[in-house]
Amino acid sequence: MLVMMAAGGTRLWGAPASLTLPEAAALRDLAEIVRQVEAGVDPNAIAHVRGGMVRSSDHDMTPLEAAVGARELAVFELLLTHGARLDAGTMPALVCFARQQDADAILEVLTTRAPDLVPGSCEGIRLPW
Repeated sequence: MLVMMAAGGTRLWGAPASLTLPEAAALRDLAEIVRQVEAGVDPNAIAHVRGGMVRSSDHDMTPLEAAVGARELAVFELLLTHGARLDAGTMPALVCFARQQDADAILEVLTTRAPDLVPGSCEGIRLPW
């Protein structure tokens, strides 16, 4: 049965065989993140995340947003070391999303790395959901 599952494209440990980069981030699959980035996948691109990985319904988000949604600091830092951007365009939403998700460790990284880009208020800032 395991051979049939592997031949059919199902990973034996339960994750789908084909993951988007944000899905790999949501599932904390560090090896898959590195594999995809080294293969040329943009670590800043918005991609689909299937329901059940971060929340119950499907969403489109960046890998950093998926890491925040999963409250996974190691994934967040890995993405940063592999080219994910923290800039005026990404910081407000990431900070507000980290606040909403109670992702305190990630929020600390954000406020430490770019304190001048941390918004005082989250009013009007688009969040992934």
